[in-house]
Amino acid sequence: MQRKIGLIAVSFFILILLSNMIVFANEYERNIYFDGEKINSDSNIKDVNGEVYIKARFLSELLEADLEWRKSIQLLELEKENNYAKMMKGNPYLEINNTTRKVANGLIIDNDQAYLPFKKIVEGFGYIFTTDSKSIYVFNAEIMVNKISFDEKNRRLKINLSEETQVEINKMEDDPEKLKILLRRATLSGDFRDELPSEDFELEIKRTQDKMYLEIIVDSTKNLAFQKSESIIKTNNDIFINYLSKLKEITWEDNQGLKIITDDNIIGEAQISYLDEPKKMVIDFPHTILNGFKNNFSENRWIEKVEVSQFKTNPMVTRVVLELKESSYLTQEKRDNSIIFYPKGQVELSNLEYENSVISFESNKKLQPKIFTLSEPDRLVVDLPGAFRNYSFSDETAEKDEVVKKVRTSRFNSDVVRLVADLKKQVNYNWSTERNGEGYLNKIYLNNNIRKIEIGDQKGYNEIRISFNNKLDYEVKKRESPDRLVIDVRGLENYNRKLNLPEEKGVVKKVDFGPYDKDVVRFEFLLENYYGHVVNSDNKAKNVSIKLWKTRREKEKEDLSDLIVIDPGHGGFDPGAIGGNGLQEKEVNLDLALLVRDKLIKKGHNVLLTRKTDEYVSLQKRVEIARDKKARIFVSIHNNSSRKSHTGGSEIYVSQNYKKEDMQLAQLINDNLCDEIKLDDRGLKQDNFYVIKNTIMPSVLLEVAFLSNPHEEKLLGSNVFLDKAANGIVDGILDFLEKDRLEAE
Repeated sequence: MQRKIGLIAVSFFILILLSNMIVFANEYERNIYFDGEKINSDSNIKDVNGEVYIKARFLSELLEADLEWRKSIQLLELEKENNYAKMMKGNPYLEINNTTRKVANGLIIDNDQAYLPFKKIVEGFGYIFTTDSKSIYVFNAEIMVNKISFDEKNRRLKINLSEETQVEINKMEDDPEKLKILLRRATLSGDFRDELPSEDFELEIKRTQDKMYLEIIVDSTKNLAFQKSESIIKTNNDIFINYLSKLKEITWEDNQGLKIITDDNIIGEAQISYLDEPKKMVIDFPHTILNGFKNNFSENRWIEKVEVSQFKTNPMVTRVVLELKESSYLTQEKRDNSIIFYPKGQVELSNLEYENSVISFESNKKLQPKIFTLSEPDRLVVDLPGAFRNYSFSDETAEKDEVVKKVRTSRFNSDVVRLVADLKKQVNYNWSTERNGEGYLNKIYLNNNIRKIEIGDQKGYNEIRISFNNKLDYEVKKRESPDRLVIDVRGLENYNRKLNLPEEKGVVKKVDFGPYDKDVVRFEFLLENYYGHVVNSDNKAKNVSIKLWKTRREKEKEDLSDLIVIDPGHGGFDPGAIGGNGLQEKEVNLDLALLVRDKLIKKGHNVLLTRKTDEYVSLQKRVEIARDKKARIFVSIHNNSSRKSHTGGSEIYVSQNYKKEDMQLAQLINDNLCDEIKLDDRGLKQDNFYVIKNTIMPSVLLEVAFLSNPHEEKLLGSNVFLDKAANGIVDGILDFLEKDRLEAE
């Protein structure tokens, strides 16, 4: 019996022993690449219960780190610069850079050799560890990609890096309209910002097969005449890629004149100058290259010859020189991607009319008028160079008009037709021109007047657009039975009552306008299947814009809950800005957000934080939280940093595509915050930060103070200061909600 009990005990002991044994795989089958070099070796790499372990000495050589074995306490230490790792035999914990974590298999000793958990160690030392089905890739991502943006003025893509790196840029072989950018040892920073205009650009970001390069593929609607030597500029930590246009063709047609054509809408930036002896017109096209253009110029009685050259290469400028014959004078017209030169006196004027304080007439080519006023008596003068009058361009008498007595015309000199409006009083004026079939319709609006009413049709909404020639006060009201939107406008004088009204479109079934009250003109829009609206223009505007939702899904904003989402910026491995004394932005942001939450809850409001602890939450997740919960407002709390330690103060950001409510919320928080904390008021600013660009509710991003400023860092570490800042933010939010409630009533 005793023997049987002994056998059972031994068997139980063996089972326990087996359950705690380290199981090595016979052979590690996946390839391992360290900084692009294959390092597979049965003696250096082991598979321990499914986890990759690496020989400590081999790893120290790869990392160029110091390795020390303290035999007396069975402790292994690995150290390089500011990084270190410690593991003790028989202890299941790994200490790495002041952080301790449990490791399933602990420190492994096999044949007097120590093995360490590969992934946990290299990631702790700042390396990227990534895998696919066949291989493991480890590399040091030394370079951070901070931002990608587009400079519209200079037509160039800008990539901002943390430091310089090796870069390769080429057109895609299978799609030449796309650009492939390879950045060695690079990865996206924690606060990476894609600031490319979404209507013109699309980004695809991935790693190359060997994982050593970050691959950025840029697809754009903008033409890309890509030349490596001219298109790429490296300046410090910035890479600029110039989007260049091409000169396509120069042609002469007797009935049109000389036409210069490019492959992109760069014409508006063309600079024209004049030279004498011999007489020349010089046209410089910026951001444009010569690349096999067609020269179809032919001899004519105005232009002697045309010369074309690549005038500059940095920046790129193509120059076209027209050598004119002695008596030639040319005027020009710019159209999308072409510019046309034709002899002066070739612009035909017709159909002059005056009604309701609007002078209108037609021309077969675009005009460049010179407009001014004269007094004693009051007159408006319009000089039209390079023009002639046909029979329908004749004087107009304005009977019983409050503004104009008569509109008359004459030839001022051999080149200029002059139009004069004899006035009953001095007036404001505004010139407008638009395409009209093959020609142009030109209008001069006198006093405050209506230019046009338009109905835009977009996916999910219609847009009402009313254009005036000056900024005017207006009020928008919703009416029922039947559903309609009315817009009351003040300050219109003797306005154009015969304006062309837009036809039925989307939810808008009928449009009308007319006098409503003293000094008030009412615009009325009859609606059907309408689910709410939002006013996009300021209280006083030259162009009134109102969006009308077509579907309930697009009515998300009106269906918003009463929830307030407070977003403490950064967190987890992303510390944000760090002050000179070590204060981290992520900590300040969270402390302040918790205070704001508690104060709002005491006031009876429903509040949600995007993070409550020191954890990393992606920008996309923060936006999703606000969207999914249908938050009423979204406030992202941050603190600032600058290279100049004396820079200080608070500022608040709204999206570059901000809504009216965004600006109202920002202004109210800014006023209250600055009143509480008494720092410099840096005002309201616009930027396309992800969390305010992609939220539908009123959204702002606060930069309360500067951690890089020693005085303000000290304040941010003070509970008294944070309490004041929280009071300012809360008061601003409450003021906004109260204003919103009163407007709703």
